[in-house]
Formats: sequence, structure tokens, C-alpha cells
Amino acid sequence: MIKQKKVSEFRPLLIGAGLGSVLGSGVIVALATTISIWQNYLSLSVSQVGIISSVLTLSIAIGSLSAGKLAKQIGLIRAFNLLNLFFVIGGLLIVCTINFPMLVIGAAISGFVTGADLPISLTVISKDVADEKIRAELVSSTQVYWTIGILLASIASFITSKLPGELSARIVMGLVVLVGVVTLLIRMGSKKLQLIHSSAPDSINYDSVEKKASVLKLLFGKEKNI
Repeated sequence: MIKQKKVSEFRPLLIGAGLGSVLGSGVIVALATTISIWQNYLSLSVSQVGIISSVLTLSIAIGSLSAGKLAKQIGLIRAFNLLNLFFVIGGLLIVCTINFPMLVIGAAISGFVTGADLPISLTVISKDVADEKIRAELVSSTQVYWTIGILLASIASFITSKLPGELSARIVMGLVVLVGVVTLLIRMGSKKLQLIHSSAPDSINYDSVEKKASVLKLLFGKEKNI
């Protein structure tokens, strides 16, 4: 009971970090399940479809590798709070896409943010939670949120699949963007979350940020390091 009570005190942190995992898996699945719709709507060639997928994957990789430098330059908590603002911008570009460049740019921005967000989120958990058992429980719980993101995008794609034109693709991505807005509001507006941040030690090894985890590790099933 004592452990459960302590874990519950960090629930705002779990939700704030976990929703980032929802966005990571959500945007990947959302684009994967609707790319054929965008292909028909924008009259994309097979090569252009391949470019979109490659840009998303490459952006995720760059974001993961850049997480440590990003956190060091603008601050760990500031990066944690503000990353999703750019995810919303990238997501909105996809939702409002009217041509190929908009879709590519939206995928690039969203991919970079989701790639950087996971290692930064897990580093924030490591920084804010001193107890190793509670920290491990919170980190493992983010995996559940990753699965939620997959289910959310997949179910939304299935439900809207019969809609005319590109409406399904816009709705699915719009739903992911909505989660991004909620994540942004929680991270920047939750007083309980800010209290958790302020109560934690200030020291952090920025060189280890990108080693915490990456979206690519989750995609290829490698174990996360805590």
C-alpha cells in the first residue's frame, strides 16, 4: 500500500510522459494506415510514397540522436514541455495537407519530435523520481501508452475507412494532434507536474539522454535502458 501511494504521487508525470509515447506510435500508425488515401488524393507516385515513409523514419532517428543536445541547449524540462508544440504544428500540416511538400514537411517535423520526446521523457522520469522501484514502474508503464497509441490510430483508421475522399486520413491524424494538444496542456499547465519537477535534483547528465531509449528501439523490439 505504501508503494502504491508513492507511485500515485507521480501519476501526473506518468501521464505527461506516457502521452508522448501515444503520440510516437500514433503518428507512425496514422501515416502507415492512411498513406494509400493520401496517395490517391494527391496522385502520388510510388517513389513519393516511399519518400514520405523514409522521411518519417529518418526524422525519428535524427530526433532520437539529437535529444541529448536539444535538452542541453534549451534545458531538459523546457524541452519536455515545448516539444509537443512543434508536434502539433507538424501534425496540423498533415491534417491540412493539400500537396506533397506539406505532407513531407509535416512528417519530418512530427517524426523529429517523437524521436526526441521518448528519451527526453524517460530522462525526466529518471531525474524526477529518486526511488528506483517506482522509477522502473513508471518507465515500464510508458510501454503501455505506446500500445495505446497503436490501438487509438488503428481503431480510428478502421472506423473512418468508409468515409469519402481523404476525410479519413485527416480525421485520424487530427485525433493524434488532439492528443498532442492535451499533452502540451498537461506538461505546461499541470501544477502538480511542475511541483514534481521543482522538487527533483537539478543535476542531469545530458550525454546520457539519448541512451535512455529511442522510438527505433521500440520499433525493433530492443530493450529500453533505464
